[in-house]
Amino acid sequence: MSCKDCPFKGRKKVKYEKNNPEFVVIGEGPGWEEVREGRPFVGESGRLLMKTFSLFGMSRVDISILNATMCQKLGQDKKTDLEKASKCCKEHVVKALGILKPKVIVLLGELALYQMFNKKRISSFRGLQFPFGDAVVIPTFHPAYVLRQCKRGYPYIPLEKMNEVEKLFYADIKHAVALYKQKEDFKHEYTTINLPKGKIIAFDLETENLRVAHMKGKVLCIGLAGKEGLPYASLTKDNKLKESIKKILEDENIKKVVHNRPFDELVCKKNLGCEVKGQIFDVMTMAHVVDENLASYSLEHLANVFTSYYNIKDVVNRNRTEMEKLEESKLLNYVSLDAKVTIEVFNVLKKKIMEDKKLTRYYKYYCLPVENVFSDVSANGWKIDLNKLDENEDSLYTEMKKLEKELMDAIPKSIKKDADSLTPDIIAKFMFTKKGLGLKPVEFTEKTKQPSTDKYHLKRFKDNEWVAKLLRYKQISKILNTYIKAIRKNLYPDGYIYPKIFLTGTVTGRTVILDPPMQQFPAHGEFSEKVLGNIVAEDGWVICSQDLSQSEMRIIGWLAQDENILKSLDEGIDLHKRTASLISGKPLEEITKDLRQLSKPINFGLIYGMQANSLVDYAFKNYDVVFTLEEAERYRELFFSKPNGYWKLPLYHERMVKFARKHKYIRCVLGRKRHLPHIDSDDFRLRSKAERQAINTPVQNFSSELACLGIMLFWKEIKSRPDLKDKVILTNLFIHDAYYYRAREDVAEKAQEILKDCFENRTKEYIKKHWGINVGYPIETEGKIGKDLSFNNP
Repeated sequence: MSCKDCPFKGRKKVKYEKNNPEFVVIGEGPGWEEVREGRPFVGESGRLLMKTFSLFGMSRVDISILNATMCQKLGQDKKTDLEKASKCCKEHVVKALGILKPKVIVLLGELALYQMFNKKRISSFRGLQFPFGDAVVIPTFHPAYVLRQCKRGYPYIPLEKMNEVEKLFYADIKHAVALYKQKEDFKHEYTTINLPKGKIIAFDLETENLRVAHMKGKVLCIGLAGKEGLPYASLTKDNKLKESIKKILEDENIKKVVHNRPFDELVCKKNLGCEVKGQIFDVMTMAHVVDENLASYSLEHLANVFTSYYNIKDVVNRNRTEMEKLEESKLLNYVSLDAKVTIEVFNVLKKKIMEDKKLTRYYKYYCLPVENVFSDVSANGWKIDLNKLDENEDSLYTEMKKLEKELMDAIPKSIKKDADSLTPDIIAKFMFTKKGLGLKPVEFTEKTKQPSTDKYHLKRFKDNEWVAKLLRYKQISKILNTYIKAIRKNLYPDGYIYPKIFLTGTVTGRTVILDPPMQQFPAHGEFSEKVLGNIVAEDGWVICSQDLSQSEMRIIGWLAQDENILKSLDEGIDLHKRTASLISGKPLEEITKDLRQLSKPINFGLIYGMQANSLVDYAFKNYDVVFTLEEAERYRELFFSKPNGYWKLPLYHERMVKFARKHKYIRCVLGRKRHLPHIDSDDFRLRSKAERQAINTPVQNFSSELACLGIMLFWKEIKSRPDLKDKVILTNLFIHDAYYYRAREDVAEKAQEILKDCFENRTKEYIKKHWGINVGYPIETEGKIGKDLSFNNP
């Protein structure tokens, strides 16, 4: 595309401003002030941009300025025309960059991001680094957007008084300037002689790979750093620590700081024969508590955001897959730098947490105790029945190939031609043309405008025999290629998998399980046994679980003080049955299993204020329940109606959104913050998403925290009981409000009683003691015991 194709052809142009060629900013397009002056960024946006750069010692003469479009931008321009114009101007921008040869490029706004990398949603990519030739590119918000959000006096106001958008823009500009000014050589001073001293020490390990703990692999070196003095580095030849280092790590009076705590502790214990003692702080968790919207929680990114260090992986040329091949000096330089950065990140994060009393209490009484549990039990994996895994895989593969043949045989040659597999194109042609089934599509792909072959679209035609067979084929294919494959990939030589749990995996504060991602495994239905059934208890042991019952609806009923929900709970009435009675008009005793099932998408969708059209989609995709729009509208009206509906919930929704609009964050029950920078966005999609997050975050967050506190109390009880501590194996498997562990058959029932008590009663006592909050609803759990994780074999 060129100027002749541009929708802005014929408008007045503003050329780029060449000052310092090594630092470039790219805006969107010139406005009337820029056209009048004949140079870019001279209006309000430009003045804000230069003020922000001045905070970091740079002025206009230090920056070359380009725009994504050379021609004047008008207020009535359509977004599609702006995007087309940016593509037409791209060759001019790239040519200018070729002449300037910058080291750092800052993209201001979504249009510049779209032009350079064909990406949209600046909020998803701001603050990240992209390569462009020899330059580093950092996208951030356009100053015009920041102007609409910022307070008077910005950017000359204290950081702690800035709102989220102001902070993010400030941090991105700071990041870009620091990248430009930093020294190319990352070498720094460290010692191999004098160990750091003090009451708090950061340490870091470098290993040959990330699976060393369960495979007895090599630990290459260790770095330690205190608050003062040079960091220390030492090789760990033959997986042996120096006694002086071991003494520090095992000293209970010295606090430790790490990044990714379970890994470092486990490697020390299993590979180095050293048990790390004393209070341990994980900067990954601390950073998530401070800002859950960070693009990454890697040590490098935390250093980029919170310290003067940038791109620390450049020390090893960004290659950490062959660390053992590095020369000794470079390896020691890197590990000592990691330790130094870890303690500096900790110092910053500690200050930020302590500035907020509620956040300090949350970190002290929730994060630290829960981290202690999951770190302690991270060595406890799950046994895989390899024979059963082989059998399940073989049977699924055989059925899949049989279905594939039957499906392909039914497709005429004129459609499939020489193809030997079910491609989306062949499926669409067979289903939606007269040569095939002649079905009428209702959903189309956004890009090609062709009939969609998405599974949810296919499910609309499941009454057709061929389509039903196709859906089963796709389901089996996913089971094999996603879930069975994940078990194989993460299987260790000892026949166990060791899933990892993270407190930093979601913006709501819910935990995430990875390697394998077991929260995605099918928990119910025919295929549960084919996947979870491969995960078994050892001889003489059983798998146990406790699941918080209807947790989110109970919590939101309590937070909203909805009398109908709370009264039902006090009277022991099942909430799904009550809702089924509410929408059907039938008494509770006449509610069937099918009617109760019908109420689940209504409950789980509407408690967060879902609109009727979204409820139709949600019920179909998640529960295979078909509602018409008229039915969904009627159910929604009944759900929130007075006097029998849950009419207090909309008042709670309004209260949460109002609070978020005022403060730009929402505060969860135990003190965690969920920052919502887009709550006042001009973009309806971003604003609506932030409003939903303001409503559902406190509920989902508290449900997860409640369970984690119960697990922590259970862990403490088991460790204190000589009759149980060797007969109960706790794990880090906590999925969707359910906790899984193993126990000897003779103590399983007793262990279940203790865990149930921890969930239902002791958590309330703990929360009352440390937060002064009375959890005002009955917590109930449902327990299971079985020989495998599907619980189909009791």
